[in-house]
Order: sequence, then C-alpha cells, then structure tokens
Amino acid sequence: MSRRDELLQNMADEINNDERLGRINWDYISIVVEINGRNVSQSGFAYKEKEIEPVYVDSFDFDDYALELHDEIKQDGYDGFKSMIFQLESSSNKMKCDFEYDDEKRWVVSPDNIEKMKEELRPNFS
Repeated sequence: MSRRDELLQNMADEINNDERLGRINWDYISIVVEINGRNVSQSGFAYKEKEIEPVYVDSFDFDDYALELHDEIKQDGYDGFKSMIFQLESSSNKMKCDFEYDDEKRWVVSPDNIEKMKEELRPNFS
C-alpha cells in the first residue's frame, strides 16, 4: 500500500471512529478539506436517505493526515491542492477523493450556497 493510500485509509478510519459522527448513523459522508499554508479547515455533510446534516470530523489527526497527503502530492512537482473532497460510504467503507488545484472556492460551503452544495457534494458510489 502506498503512503497516499495509507493516509486516505487513516482519514476514513478517523471518520469511522468519530463518536459524534457515529451517533448520526449516516449512509454517506462528504468532507471538504481546504488547505491554506499549514492551516486546515473542513466542512461537509452526512447523508442518510433523504436527511442531510452538516458535519465535520472532530479529529486533529484527520487534519494532519490531510496535510501530509497535501505534502506527498506536492513532492510530485505539483503546487499542492487547494482543497479536496473526501467521500465515504458506510456500508462498504468505499472511499473517493478528488483534488482541486486551481479554484479554491469550488467546494466552499457558505450560507449563500448551502442548499446547492448539499446536493453538489452528495456522494455517488454507483
């Protein structure tokens, strides 16, 4: 397993081990991670059938894994991603990840776009 795969698996483990998220009983989760220098911020949603709840991962380790993943990708000659979306399916533990290198606003959730972003960030594992 590559170091990147390990980091992604560690991020999935942090989501699965977050007690607060465990109480939600979600089917899918999407977490947007934004990197600004060495600062990490995150926002996201948990999806259970038709219910959607704003969430974040309450773990400094999750943020550290995201920073390390950023640094790993940066070593390949890229500038490093500005943001990433990490999606997880609870029943299978399947994960998907995508990176944004140019548009730091691509997945930003704000009061003005929250309803639109709930659907835009909805995972599709089919």
